[in-house]
Amino acid sequence: MFKLRSYQRLWRYQFKRLSKQLSLIGDPVLRQVLTKGYAVMPNYWDKQRCEKARVAIDHLLLAPQVKVWHDPLNADERIMGAERLSSDLDLIQDPVINRMIERLYDSQDLAKFTLAARLSAIQGNAGSGQGWHRDSAFVYQFKAILYLSDVTADNGPFEYCTGTGNPISMLNFERKYDFSVDKNRFTDGEMQQTGLNKVQTFCAKQGTLLLINARGLHRGKPILHGTRYALTNYYWPHKIPEHMQSFVN
Repeated sequence: MFKLRSYQRLWRYQFKRLSKQLSLIGDPVLRQVLTKGYAVMPNYWDKQRCEKARVAIDHLLLAPQVKVWHDPLNADERIMGAERLSSDLDLIQDPVINRMIERLYDSQDLAKFTLAARLSAIQGNAGSGQGWHRDSAFVYQFKAILYLSDVTADNGPFEYCTGTGNPISMLNFERKYDFSVDKNRFTDGEMQQTGLNKVQTFCAKQGTLLLINARGLHRGKPILHGTRYALTNYYWPHKIPEHMQSFVN
């Protein structure tokens, strides 16, 4: 009975969004986000702009008045609402990104902020996001991620299981592996159990922009060497979730 209710809830949500999503298929970037779960835009920022942003992040992480979320190892350090602290970190007002995100959400009234992050290679780190997860188990959540440093396979690249944010994939995932549709975090062992072979690893140069459907399975790969800097725009149709509000600057 619980599974049936989960199925019904998911399909009701999808049905309400169907006509709007069909109207977006003609846009090549938005089509990739809706089908694969991601789109890549190289050279969105130039090298100089990325360098200024990295310096701003380092400076803010040392400022005692700045609210910083960090993991238990201090490998993943995050400044939420970074655009309010430095103009060099203001990605949230980017008009091109905003137009695409607003079309994906079908709304111009979104709660949002830019998160500035520094990920360091500390032994035992779980990577950005602390392992495989979905940001949402039902509703779409779209994000924009901008690499501020060159990212190789050793620098904690963003990873995404292609297509796993699509409703049919989500229901098949539950039916095949007996994971609830509501489940949003997965251990490495559970991921190996699924045998997923469509993991896309995003190694890319600084300035690369990713648009993603964060309902799909994704993670930041554990970082082995160096430091990874990135900006991420977060959006919600109504309000910033309560568990994040206390960390927003």
